[in-house]
Amino acid sequence: MHATQWRRRVTTIGLLVVVLGWTAHAASSDHAEQTQLRRVATPPISALAVNAQPSDAAVPLVLDSAAPAAIAGPPQIPQPDTANASTSGRVPTTRPLAGDTPVQATIALRSAVVPSAIDAGIHRLRTNGLSVTLLGDPPVALLVHGTARQVNRVFRTSVVSYRGIADQEILTFAMPPALPADLAAATGTAFVRRGQATSAHRLTAVPAAFSTAGGAVSPQPCTAAANAASATGAHTADQIASHYNIGPLYAAAPQRPVTVALVEFEPFNPADIAAFQQCYGTHATVTTVQVDGGAGAGTGSGRAATDIEMVIAAAPDANIVVYQAPGDTGSVYDTYARIAADNTAQVVVTSWGICEPTATVSSLPTLERPLFEQMARNGQTVLAAAGDSGSAACYAPPSATDTSLAVLDPASQPTITAVGGTSFAGVSDPDISWHTAGGAGGGGISHIWPMPRYQAGATTTQNSPALCNAPTGSACRQVPDISMLADPTHGYVAYVGGTWRAVGGTGAATATFAGILALIDESCVAGPVGLINPALYRLAGTSAVVDVTQGPNTDLTGTNGGAYPPATGVDLATGLGRPDAAALAAALCPPTGAAGSGTITVDPNLVVTNSSTSLTFRYTPASGTGMVNGELDITVPGTWSLPTTTSGQPGYTTADAGVLTVSGNTIVLRSITLPANSTVTVTFGDTSGGPGARTPSAAQITTFATASAPASAGGAAGLARNPAVRVLTPGGSQAGQGTLLRIAGADRIGTAIAASQLRFTTGGASAVVLARADIFPDALAGVPLAAQVHGPLLLTPPSSLPIAVLNEIQRVLPVGGPVFLLGGTAALSATVEQQLVTLGYLPHRISGMDRFDTAVQIAHALGDPTTILECSGLDFPDALSAGPAAVITHGAVLLTAGPDQAAATAAYLTVHPRVTRYAIGGPAAHADPGAIPLVGADRYATSVLVAQQFFTAPSGIGLASGAAFPDALAGGPATAEAGGPLLLVPPSGALPTGTANYFSAVASSVLTGWLFGGTAAVGTDIASETAQALVLVPPPS
Repeated sequence: MHATQWRRRVTTIGLLVVVLGWTAHAASSDHAEQTQLRRVATPPISALAVNAQPSDAAVPLVLDSAAPAAIAGPPQIPQPDTANASTSGRVPTTRPLAGDTPVQATIALRSAVVPSAIDAGIHRLRTNGLSVTLLGDPPVALLVHGTARQVNRVFRTSVVSYRGIADQEILTFAMPPALPADLAAATGTAFVRRGQATSAHRLTAVPAAFSTAGGAVSPQPCTAAANAASATGAHTADQIASHYNIGPLYAAAPQRPVTVALVEFEPFNPADIAAFQQCYGTHATVTTVQVDGGAGAGTGSGRAATDIEMVIAAAPDANIVVYQAPGDTGSVYDTYARIAADNTAQVVVTSWGICEPTATVSSLPTLERPLFEQMARNGQTVLAAAGDSGSAACYAPPSATDTSLAVLDPASQPTITAVGGTSFAGVSDPDISWHTAGGAGGGGISHIWPMPRYQAGATTTQNSPALCNAPTGSACRQVPDISMLADPTHGYVAYVGGTWRAVGGTGAATATFAGILALIDESCVAGPVGLINPALYRLAGTSAVVDVTQGPNTDLTGTNGGAYPPATGVDLATGLGRPDAAALAAALCPPTGAAGSGTITVDPNLVVTNSSTSLTFRYTPASGTGMVNGELDITVPGTWSLPTTTSGQPGYTTADAGVLTVSGNTIVLRSITLPANSTVTVTFGDTSGGPGARTPSAAQITTFATASAPASAGGAAGLARNPAVRVLTPGGSQAGQGTLLRIAGADRIGTAIAASQLRFTTGGASAVVLARADIFPDALAGVPLAAQVHGPLLLTPPSSLPIAVLNEIQRVLPVGGPVFLLGGTAALSATVEQQLVTLGYLPHRISGMDRFDTAVQIAHALGDPTTILECSGLDFPDALSAGPAAVITHGAVLLTAGPDQAAATAAYLTVHPRVTRYAIGGPAAHADPGAIPLVGADRYATSVLVAQQFFTAPSGIGLASGAAFPDALAGGPATAEAGGPLLLVPPSGALPTGTANYFSAVASSVLTGWLFGGTAAVGTDIASETAQALVLVPPPS
């Protein structure tokens, strides 16, 4: 029996749309000839004379002069195609559009546009009668609705209708639109099309349901599907699940429903989907959203139905939203813009592609990029098929016979995961590269996009920066990233056209991988995984990504010298290899730390004034944890170059994970997914694409404010340790030395305020922590809390807040912010609470039955950390040095009753037996013999042991009196934030030997130091000796 073939020719202007290698054949015993299905298009508009059949395509008018050099100029309005008129009996025409015709202009915005910068322009458009909608947050496009007459008047142009020889319409502008001055600098590219409403309707009313055993229901085929698979050599869903180790994901407890968005440019038959679900007993919900009028009526070629069924086969309870559009250039853009704006899908899938040389004619890749970056910032994972023409993506006979090396858009987009193709015959057989008579796995090197940072170290020998006009010494984006079964000879069984058939292609592979990611998102406690490419490349060579090293090359046409063969490591045939679903889930969804957890370092930390430099910030999540779709913020001090994402500019900034934007002087990195124990690197002043960052003109210590958060945290919290950089004069003179500063007030309350002013020079706290000033335990246990919530630790009398404390709270914390009160009403009275409410703040009291129980409650507020530092609650010295150590370890301070264990502490440790415990000082070590002891000969020696244990290369050091507690109470958070210990010293005399030795050992890393309290607490002789040992400028006498 011959194969049954579905083929639908869809022609467009300026757009080659290819459905990615769906091959279907009827079930037969003789393995009938397999014919590859493609949706093909005519050449770009500049070649319209060659059998053009446009389909309501909107021709883009390029307004962005900063587009990459590889992007061709805008297509112009076509001239009449008299050469082909005789073959169709029709002469192409161009005429103005009727003035009352509703139209929609879609105006793309440049990356990182601040909404306030375009508000005036939008207001101007609206006052002229146009309706304007912003898409995305931050905005990526404007949708402008009105009549053709209104658009003509406001934009000082004319909307014209072009009809080609196939009598299909293109709308475009007769001349470049004149945008309001407020908008001109912010806009990229504009499309115009007839105004059409979008709509959504439900295809199936079957509600999604989770298995009572947890997770999705494992799919099992009915007899008809199993028979079709046996007859054709294809695989059922359960066999695919077994081969790719998807099975364990079905047993995972669901955390949330997951939505998968499919981009489709053809209709499908709902009856096919219903039959597939009935066979497998699945309960996926399928809805459609029509964009720009939808994809038309009918059942389509079967491609869309196959995509839907492959997602269901892997993720049986997914919510699937099918975005349907006509498939012309404008509707392709509009579809992606709609998905980004809706932001309801966790996984976005397209099995359609446009070969880069064709796509660049309409500037579509540069138009799309902000949309895909927006999706990544949304936390959406976007997948695209790499194609079925092997290394020659433009080859789509009979209409397109270009056999040159090329890759597909959008698969080559840096924020998209490109899925290639493999083959295997038996479930237990290894994957090999795919190349048969019917097609080959797509892959190669982008001619548009430079190599993203996450691919560094994975450059193939075929790569060259000249291909994409990248800087010398760099390279270009490579695809695919990962691969799965695509060979239709041993493909998937699908129900299409009323019967079971074997299908294949990288589109089917992409939809299947989307189903796997939907299962991972569904069960990941930390939330959907978002942009996965950086994590995938970190997982190369692990069990999560299995290298594919065998199989044929992917030179489908035989004209490219065998490009590309599979090889050990990353290659252009299968990318990183194929996934192991269970191992990938464990890697993409590791345990995550709390907001503000982790550490950040900077290299170099010594620079000279008035120079161009490059600073590399490395953020590492807390030990044993990773990050799932998280955020990292780095705020650059105003004396440095402003950060920017524009290459060639001072302050050019790059990152090797996440999606990077700049907001003022803050570097914002979103959608960071990191496997456990890995690191993300941000380079400020990247000299590979810019001159570096301009340093301050004066010698100084510069501290960069930082914050981090996993997606589940709801907002980034300040890191406990902010990186500091010492700026020296060109000769490295004394003026560039760090400084030993004295932080002191008139009393302990004033010193706490001074410490707050040290940390929050211009305000910017996220919270405030309040403790009583007359006794120490609550304040000592509150040090890690103050660091975690990014706020000062302030002291107050129990009865009421002094005016100085009230003023400091109002200075550092916006109205409506939280204030944490440590202890019950005997520690901080109800009057204190009422004063805060009157000022508009939100008090949160953390208290227990006694000081020991209050420390336990603070530990609960910290999220019950895995590190506990125990110290005596009957005396202050050991707890003073424990506070910064608790901050740097993301731990908590618990109190013992001197040498006896407190009941509250004992109960907490019984419930949390796996925590790492340190006993600081002799009394705590006696109370908990099982803890790691840090016990010195005296309080000074104990503080040195703590410093040596936790601070081997501090950038700052705090000193406090070991003779009395008041002045040191608030020094812990300030010292810990600079990544340093708090050491106890005598009020006067000589430094203890152990302290002096520690200073000598760490002097090279110390950039600044603080003396907490006046000269009565830490005398000038101690200050002078400390400054000399640490090579710091001493404070004024």
